[in-house]
Amino acid sequence: MTEFRSTFPIVEGWLFSDSAVYDAAERLNKMDKTENIRNDILEEIIDSLCGELVEPRKPEIVKYLLLTADFMQQTGIEREIVQRTLATALSLVGGVMPEKSHPFIRRLILDSLDLARQVLAEGYDPRLEEGYDNE
Repeated sequence: MTEFRSTFPIVEGWLFSDSAVYDAAERLNKMDKTENIRNDILEEIIDSLCGELVEPRKPEIVKYLLLTADFMQQTGIEREIVQRTLATALSLVGGVMPEKSHPFIRRLILDSLDLARQVLAEGYDPRLEEGYDNE
């Protein structure tokens, strides 16, 4: 998670916490106990989460990136970071590459999975909470 936050420090709270992320994290945790996580399984999970979570929210993600870049510029954040944030937003709009291959989206999903795996490993499962419906 550190890499994501250090590359895009202002997006710290952007991780997905949907039940699909926790379902995938649970699958990875179970797999990790019996064997190494295979790359093809991880890619399948990333692809699935892109379709389920990223694609429907892509306009919202782009909007947040643009608003974040504007905020960073107004608050005097380094110009290079502002430009990188704008470039990330534009690359999502332009459809330069599939979401599952996009570095920002991959990091977002991998960090979301990492956090969900940690939460589950600590014995907490938000899917069991009354009223949890984060989809």
